[in-house]
Amino acid sequence: MFGEGNIYGQTSVSLDTKDRIILPVFTYAEPKDELLVINKEDYLYVCKEEKIENIVNNLEQKYIYSNLDEKKQIELELLKIYRAILKKVEVDKQRRLNLGGIDILDKKILCIGAKDSLILETKIRN
Repeated sequence: MFGEGNIYGQTSVSLDTKDRIILPVFTYAEPKDELLVINKEDYLYVCKEEKIENIVNNLEQKYIYSNLDEKKQIELELLKIYRAILKKVEVDKQRRLNLGGIDILDKKILCIGAKDSLILETKIRN
């Protein structure tokens, strides 16, 4: 399962003709893992959907007990999270991640393990 163990390591991967990358072994990715691809301006961030759900749930819980100014700040943070999500993808049988629909400028991508997530160092067209 993606991120089941700590994800540490780094390697270069290439986009194939269908805009897919093969996920490195150190991600522990398995077929049917559902992942989110998030735009972090300088890189793409890949994580399990549950990680974002937990962040959103915590913000929503804080929202309930917040004053008006804090509520506005939380609303902005939630909006920022939702806008940054580029797509939800499922790992295929060959442990590939389909990045189709994201306008990636580089065909070579540096994959960096980041504890329970994956950083894809690449440039995208906004």
